[in-house]
Amino acid sequence: MDTLPPSPGPFEPSAQPPMSVLVYRQQADPPRELPVLSNRAIGWAATALIVLGAGVAVALLVAFGDGGHSGRLEAIKTAGTIVLGTGGAAALWLTARRQRTSELSLNQAHAAHATTIADAEARRITDLYGKAADQLGSAQAPVRLAGLYALERLAQDNPAQRQTIVDLLCAYLRMPYRPPQREPVRRPGVPRPLLNSHARQRASVRLAPPAPRADALTAEYAEAEQERQVRRTAQTILFRHLKFGTKDEPVETFWPDINLDLTGAVLGPANLIGCRIVAADFTDATFTGDVWFNDVRFRLNAVFTGARFTGVAQFANTRFDHEADFRRATFDKAARFADVDFRGNTTFKQAAFRSEAVFTGATFAADAWFAEAGFGGEVNFGKARFAGLGVFAHTRFAANAYFAHTHFDIGADFGEARFDGAFTGFVAANLGSARFHATEFGRNIEFSGALFAEDTTFAMARFDAGVEFTRARFHGTAHFGGARFTKPAVFEEAVFVGDTRFYDCRFDGLTTFERARFEANVWFESAEFADGAGFTKTVFRGEVKFLNTRFGDVCGFFQARFEDDIVFSWIRFGGPVSFTGTDFARPPRIKTVWVRADVRKIGSGSVWPPGTEVRDVCERPYVASEGEWGTLVLAPPDDPAGYQQAPENSSR
Repeated sequence: MDTLPPSPGPFEPSAQPPMSVLVYRQQADPPRELPVLSNRAIGWAATALIVLGAGVAVALLVAFGDGGHSGRLEAIKTAGTIVLGTGGAAALWLTARRQRTSELSLNQAHAAHATTIADAEARRITDLYGKAADQLGSAQAPVRLAGLYALERLAQDNPAQRQTIVDLLCAYLRMPYRPPQREPVRRPGVPRPLLNSHARQRASVRLAPPAPRADALTAEYAEAEQERQVRRTAQTILFRHLKFGTKDEPVETFWPDINLDLTGAVLGPANLIGCRIVAADFTDATFTGDVWFNDVRFRLNAVFTGARFTGVAQFANTRFDHEADFRRATFDKAARFADVDFRGNTTFKQAAFRSEAVFTGATFAADAWFAEAGFGGEVNFGKARFAGLGVFAHTRFAANAYFAHTHFDIGADFGEARFDGAFTGFVAANLGSARFHATEFGRNIEFSGALFAEDTTFAMARFDAGVEFTRARFHGTAHFGGARFTKPAVFEEAVFVGDTRFYDCRFDGLTTFERARFEANVWFESAEFADGAGFTKTVFRGEVKFLNTRFGDVCGFFQARFEDDIVFSWIRFGGPVSFTGTDFARPPRIKTVWVRADVRKIGSGSVWPPGTEVRDVCERPYVASEGEWGTLVLAPPDDPAGYQQAPENSSR
């Protein structure tokens, strides 16, 4: 279960163009050549016009000429009008063509002018970018600062260049860097005791090693401090332009659709409150101070693999729309993930929380992995919700752990986890299909009111202190095989809906199932109750088997109710037993049941099930004898009442 599915890199789903020094506009295709009106075409058009006029005149004379002078004149006029109209149309067409040619020429001139301006702008941006980049490589801190502010202005005025400039700032922050230590103090020379002249002469050859020059140390510290200020300015510029603001009041300087690659970067105190980031990669990054990721939204993957937080890490109300990867991350101080919305797979595998960790109200929409993580301080998952699997296998909790009202929709895996804190609480938690195989519990464990909605296993678990399952509900099968309870175990009013097994369990402290209810079969096979067990008013609706079970002290079934078969086979009662008021729907099946007969050890009598009595090992009527054992057998047929009660001087 601890194998994570392969996940895409933080930038794989992004539609951003590949990284380059600058983002240039695409080169436009050359315009197509326009058709040219040739002289031959003009001549043919004139000839066609003359032929058309002559043909129309002849046709009119033939059709409408009546032989008179006036008729022929009208036909000629009509033909001339048609020829003139056709010529006018041709002239209009030529004029329109000339106008179109002029407009095309004007558009080409405008395009050429725009290209010239764009080329000039690109050259200007390139020059500014190059100069700013050169300034970042300067040995003088003020020059580097000037380069940073020049890049910020360039990105603000040119949205197309923002991702490229952000990449440059990230690359600068990824450069090797060692934060300055405290300002050095010149070490004095090695003190020497007062010597006489002879001793001083001999010691003069043993000169103290020369101490480093104070001015050199001071200069080195000053240079490191200046670089720290430059880097702090770079990350301030970077994060300042990722702040979104609100829908009603957006921040004008916000840069949308930005990716961050700060792999291995050394960052100081960082304030990213309210930022919007597409994808971020903080692999092996180091935050040397407090960091605030409150109200941040990561649209794609957020990778913090191997990151180290030396100060307080605040992630309150953060939203991860895709995967969140905190594998091997280290939190030296408090880590607060209250009300965080994890919408993709989340992993804190092998993460180290050296102080308190707060996940109250967090929501995990997919699988969440905390396997092999270490919690050195108090951890709180109160009211958190796991829609997928919640895996805490092999995790160690060194301090108090709180899972009150935590909801696991599918299941919780705490296999081989270890709880060493003073208190561990799963009060009113919904654990789904819970797995606590070989889990080690320290002091004061409480599952009161917990709901185990599916199958549950506590096989091989170890409880080194008292544990409470008061009013817990097990809706699936419950398996406690091989569990060890070294202190009192309380199952009062617990409800077991499915089959329940306490195979090979050991209860070293007093164990009580008072008013518990077993709706299905229950087996106490090879179980041992070293300090007694109480089943007062317990209801068994399924088959009950006590096979090879040992009761070291008082065992009571006062007013218990068995609605199905009850089997006592190879049982040993080392103390008084009470079946007073017990209701058996069917006669109990008894085979080789040993009872303690030492009245001085017991101090009181026992009440056995109806139809049974105590005999000695040879099946004879029992006579009290100190230190001996007897057997519980069915009563003789001549005892119609069936209640066998031993004399006052004997065990009953």
